[in-house]
Amino acid sequence: MKVTSVFRVFLIGLASLLAFAPQTSIFAGAPVDPATLNPPLPPQVNPVCSATGFGTLCTLAFSDGYVDQFSGLSCPGPNPFDALDTQNRSVDGRRYYDHNNNLTERHTQELLSGTFRNSVNGKTVNYSGQDTVVQKLSVPGDSNSGTETVSGLQRFYLPNGGTVLINAGLSVYDGSGNLLAEHGQQPFNNYFIYGDAAGMQPLCDALR
Repeated sequence: MKVTSVFRVFLIGLASLLAFAPQTSIFAGAPVDPATLNPPLPPQVNPVCSATGFGTLCTLAFSDGYVDQFSGLSCPGPNPFDALDTQNRSVDGRRYYDHNNNLTERHTQELLSGTFRNSVNGKTVNYSGQDTVVQKLSVPGDSNSGTETVSGLQRFYLPNGGTVLINAGLSVYDGSGNLLAEHGQQPFNNYFIYGDAAGMQPLCDALR
């Protein structure tokens, strides 16, 4: 099972810098139509694509969000409730395509902010974070091949600033979204992948 973007919380540092470091043989050339690439980039991500020495480089930037979406976290007890998620997200990324217009790598950096809300009493906990996603395809053009590495940090905190929960580290997934390796402090992985709810208890307690 693969954790959704709000739960991909990670170690900020060298991995984030490397994901956006200049690559060799990148020299912008003639514009390339994003619709001709495999897979194509939709216009809503504001792609700008140019021919390069290795094929095509595309940059993208967009923002999105949602309100009161079920987070996947259900808190049991005498007064059970679901945690509803409201999120704002800003995304910058690069896409690398070979000379056959097939995708070979995806580099994405996300800035996240929002709230978790108790579906019963309305109490909220804020969160903010950053993550970097690097996907390297083993079969060009096949987004379900290769590996995806996600690193970053997400902090949940009270309105007065007190920290409730930290979720930080690095996770590696295969093309089907199965977890291959992980490092760091990751209660969300423990909950959503392994079914261990203990690490999420501080968040549930803060929302009561």
